[in-house]
Amino acid sequence: MPRKTLVNLSVKRFNDEGTKLLDFIRERIKTARTEAGISQRKLSQKVFRSNSYITRIENGDIEPGFTEIIAISMTLDKPLKYFLPAQYTRDKDDQVRGGHEYDLVNHFRRITNEDIQRIGVKTVQDLAELKN
Repeated sequence: MPRKTLVNLSVKRFNDEGTKLLDFIRERIKTARTEAGISQRKLSQKVFRSNSYITRIENGDIEPGFTEIIAISMTLDKPLKYFLPAQYTRDKDDQVRGGHEYDLVNHFRRITNEDIQRIGVKTVQDLAELKN
């Protein structure tokens, strides 16, 4: 049985975090693709990969490379940070942005009526006051 060393524990932690990160990226690709109404095959073609490429990513058979994530991001009209967990992204005022927070801000920016904006802010404030 191998000895537990700091290096072995660090590698395991890194591997666990890497797996969580890849799972998050896969799920975000699937969500963005579904929201865009694009099939796995069509997205594969749009990023110039084999017909089964996106299927294999979403199923966890392969890991997407950085250039592929960029191509997917551009094709699905999502910023790169959409595909990363919040702890890996920071905006200019150093506040964490990602996941649901990104979605909330993105949808809010599309509201042009100030009265509706106030209702939206009040709704989010009320939700924040609820105990989880």
